[in-house]
Amino acid sequence: MCFSLAWLENVLIWAVVVIVVVVLLRLVIGAALPHLGFAGDALVFAARIVSIVVWAVVVIAIIMFVFDLISCLLPAARLR
Repeated sequence: MCFSLAWLENVLIWAVVVIVVVVLLRLVIGAALPHLGFAGDALVFAARIVSIVVWAVVVIAIIMFVFDLISCLLPAARLR
């Protein structure tokens, strides 16, 4: 199924899902933290921590995706 139209469709759908989840998390966290009692520097600090964690998850997903692409290109070099 590597590099077929169905594969490309799935990749694009997953890309949209990941981007939407990241944006929604950032919006929800930005709106929820002031109501939880965080204010000023604590709010900025907590938002930065969450942002770093979210982007770390995104980068890990991208790395896994790239290695899946490599395994599609080189069928003899199965990485998993």
